[in-house]
Amino acid sequence: MKFRKEKLADITRCYCVSSVMVDGELHLAFASEGEGGPCYTFHGPDFSRRETVWESGGGTMSFVPVPGRENEFLATQRFFPGFKAEGAKVVWGVWENGGWTVRDFCPIPYLHRF
Repeated sequence: MKFRKEKLADITRCYCVSSVMVDGELHLAFASEGEGGPCYTFHGPDFSRRETVWESGGGTMSFVPVPGRENEFLATQRFFPGFKAEGAKVVWGVWENGGWTVRDFCPIPYLHRF
């Protein structure tokens, strides 16, 4: 077995790694805990296809697929290092029209993981 290292993206302070099924295909999600940090999903046979979930969010501690529903997830945002988390919230994401739409779901100050 041979392994090959490939750089797929720059994500400073990548903290959260998860997965979500999108139209029957596995997508791996990577999100930053840093202020203004991005979240991307990767898919395809070698996971080289990248989709931007958000470009500027950050503080992501959790990224959880919605049980029983493809194409959807809930995630935390704004829980920044040093417990600067009074503005923490849950966002809801859905894959629609060939891209991610992310909306605020509910504010929960200091929510770390769920």
